[in-house]
Formats: sequence, structure tokens, C-alpha cells
Amino acid sequence: MKKYLIGFLFVLFVLSGINHATEKSFDMYLGANIITDSSFTFEYYLWGPGVAFDFYITDNLMISPEVYMYVYEFEFDPFVLAPAVLANIKLNTFYLGAGITKWFIIGSDVGNVTSDFALKLNAGFITESFKLSFFAITSFDEMFSHMALGASFALKF
Repeated sequence: MKKYLIGFLFVLFVLSGINHATEKSFDMYLGANIITDSSFTFEYYLWGPGVAFDFYITDNLMISPEVYMYVYEFEFDPFVLAPAVLANIKLNTFYLGAGITKWFIIGSDVGNVTSDFALKLNAGFITESFKLSFFAITSFDEMFSHMALGASFALKF
């Protein structure tokens, strides 16, 4: 019990330091994504809603966890749950960053299948009311030979 209390106090101490590092501690976004392969023909595409957060470490550095649910065209079984964590550098209204993602395919036809961890690169624009992002996802095994390309638009809450 003593270890848990010390751990809890340590986490509170770290989080209080992060909150005082900048005048705004985090932003929350609700949005939608669309993804296609690197041929960019949209013959095969995934789309879906999601939620993203920007936790400000400094005024120019953000840690951005997100989770999106993707469906193929308009078929909701199976669907993909795609959490990711990104580190972003913000330069005025423009930002860019990189992180990791892992996809979970959930549905009655396939059971539960997971992907390997993959690299997610992103860049975009942030305003006071929305966030526009363009991204590429590639596996670590075949870096940049097979990629998924996408875009997201999210409103700030």
C-alpha cells in the first residue's frame, strides 16, 4: 500500500510540473479520419471517428495520445481500433511529429487480430477551434515501402 501511495504522489508531482510548464495544460479534439494506401487511388479506404489530446510539455512540445475507430467503406464488421502516441513540435500554427501506433482488428468474421507496432509521421495545422492533420503510417520492418496515407479533421473541445 505504501508503494502505491508513493507512486500516486510521484505521478501527481510530475503532472503538477507539467501543468505549470505552460499556461494551457491540454486540448481535446473530436474528429474524423480517412486513410488509403500509398497509391492514393481511394479504391480501398478506411474512415472513422476518434478522439485526440494534446498535452503541452512546453509551449512548443506536445505529447499527443489518440484513438480512432476505422471501418472499411460502410461495413462496420469488422472494425479497427487504432490507438497512437505521438510527440509533436508546434511552430506557431504548424506542427509536425512522430510516434507509434498499433491496430486492433475486432469483429465476428476475424475474431481479434492485432498489428505490429508501426511508425506514424504527421504534420498539420492547429487553430483555436480545430486541428487539421496529414499523416503516414509505415511498418518498422518495411519502412516506407508500404504506407498508409491519411488526413484528419478535428474540432477542439
